[in-house]
Amino acid sequence: RAVDWGYFPDPAVCLWIAVLPNTRAIVFKEMTWKRTLADQVAKEIKRASEGMHIIDTFCLPLDAPVWMADYTFKQLDSVKVGDEVISGPPRDWKPDKPRQGRRLQKATVTKVHRTRKEVLKVTMASGRVLYCTPDHKWLSGRSLQEKWVEPKVGKKFCHVIDIPGPCPDKEKAAWLGGVYDGEGCRTLIAQSRDHNPDVYRQIETYLNDLGFSTTPVYKRTKPSGVGAYESGVRFKGGIQSAVNFSNWIPALRWRAKYAWRYIFVSKYRTYDEVVKIESCGVRSVGCITTTTGNFVAYGYMTSN
Repeated sequence: RAVDWGYFPDPAVCLWIAVLPNTRAIVFKEMTWKRTLADQVAKEIKRASEGMHIIDTFCLPLDAPVWMADYTFKQLDSVKVGDEVISGPPRDWKPDKPRQGRRLQKATVTKVHRTRKEVLKVTMASGRVLYCTPDHKWLSGRSLQEKWVEPKVGKKFCHVIDIPGPCPDKEKAAWLGGVYDGEGCRTLIAQSRDHNPDVYRQIETYLNDLGFSTTPVYKRTKPSGVGAYESGVRFKGGIQSAVNFSNWIPALRWRAKYAWRYIFVSKYRTYDEVVKIESCGVRSVGCITTTTGNFVAYGYMTSN
């Protein structure tokens, strides 16, 4: 709002102005007063402004992948109010609570917004690519002064996870899902190499074929270690393997009991530097608001 004070003969004037991202400004409401005292003018300006909101619409393209609380990824335009997403610590997180700042958590979507704005293509040092509006904010976390930063060459964003691609082999994944529901515990699929060598080898082979790194698990029959034998196969890889397993392997037991242990308890922060920015023109974009003030998009921690 812009106010030019006057009483008589010149009036007091208030203009309501919408400032657009392309630097244009549009006056959409005007009021004038003559022989009216300042306190009354102020009251009428406040009353005339009821229902108006100032919105920071830093946004993402509607096809931006958002990490949901069921460990899958959904396009931004499909996310609805009430959905749960995976997020970082609340916006008001303080460094004196280090555990809170290192852990992922669930957040609920409270608002959705749609508009049209200029979109940038942001290329990272890792080769990953993301898209956002020029004023969109991403978690840096490198300092308290620059906790959330806009895309500029040289800035570092907090990378959380790589988005899994399509499952390399759905038939092998389905077989592993059935075996895990019967014999799985955490990252282990139990099976005796001595008693069921064919099944043991197939578990190991199928996990490797899907891109998982594996290691055998030994069970010792005596404290001395005499008689130790391979009792199962464990997949490795931390939070990334846990997310890949959740998205590829249809194992109900894993998703219900164990996935959260390797996703919400893991340290998630790595840093990736912006190396190139290009304009993609004006496109349809959207944003969401969550209870923590942030969420994960394109695998990076981003602001509302």
